[in-house]
Parts: sequence; C-alpha cells; structure tokens
Amino acid sequence: MLTCFIESTLAENSVLKSWLREMPSVTPQILKDYQNKYHERDFLEVDVAIRKAMCVLSEGQTLIHGGLWWGKEDVVITNRPLSTTFCPQVALAETLHNAKAYYSDRIDLIILTCTKPQTNVFVYKHKRIQKAHEKEVLFASGARLQKVREIFITSLDVYKDHGSEGKSVPIYAVEVLIT
Repeated sequence: MLTCFIESTLAENSVLKSWLREMPSVTPQILKDYQNKYHERDFLEVDVAIRKAMCVLSEGQTLIHGGLWWGKEDVVITNRPLSTTFCPQVALAETLHNAKAYYSDRIDLIILTCTKPQTNVFVYKHKRIQKAHEKEVLFASGARLQKVREIFITSLDVYKDHGSEGKSVPIYAVEVLIT
C-alpha cells in the first residue's frame, strides 16, 4: 500500500518530472551496469557519469538510504556514489539483502533531507527499466552528510539465510542533512 502511494505521488510530481527531463535520454551504460550489477571497481566512472547529468535536487527533498551510518562522527563526506530511494520499503529491503542486517546487528534507515543542495545526482527512470521499483537517485561522491539524530523504531528478526536461526536487530531512523 505504501509503495502504491509513493508510485502514484511520484507519477504526478512536477519536480520529479523536471529532474527526469534533465537526465540523458538514454541512461549511460555505466549507470545501467551500476544499478543492475553493482561493482566497486566502477565507482570512478559512475561518479563521472553522475556529474555529467548536471542535476541537483531541490531544497527540502527527502530520500532514504538503507544501511548503516558511517562510523562515529556526526559529519561525513562521501567518497563514492551514494544510492538513495524515494521508498522506505526499498531501503529496508536493501538492508536485508545478502544478510547485511544479520551481520551488522543493526538496521539504519537513513532519512536524508537536502539542504543547500550542491551534490550532483542521477535520477533513474521509474518506468520501463529493469529496476524501476527501486525509485533510485544516485548522489555523486563528495556529498556532505550531517547526522541530526537517531530514533529507535523497533526490532526485526533477521536471518543469515533460509532455514538458519534468526536474531533480533534494532532498526533506527537516522535523520541526516545532505548538501
């Protein structure tokens, strides 16, 4: 139900439509590969392709990243592209993929709010592509992330693999400003 609401809201959003018009008519192959076959060795080329799009998000735009906060500092400058989504369910699913939450003993749903946006982004199409359901926006490296606070939400049982014994891990909402 949440996903359907997000999809219908995005379909009508004039700002998103303007960002999509700024994207190349054909997604660069390196960005298709990054989305479909994530490889660390592609970071530099992916970064260059994002910067070529010459698009920044609007002040106040909110996106979500599923994973873990980066260390103990409250301010982090990204050193590689940062994948985000408009959909919290997609972000949560990412934390469960390949048992990441199981091994991390924690899930952070990082809620990023753009403030004085400067970092270039690539906004993937949300229709007629293999991973359209991800509703992905990719930030170039160099984004400044400032943690505002974290809030415990609940705990979730996670598993290493099918049939294995699970364990409970906490889920936190981590509020972050991104420039």
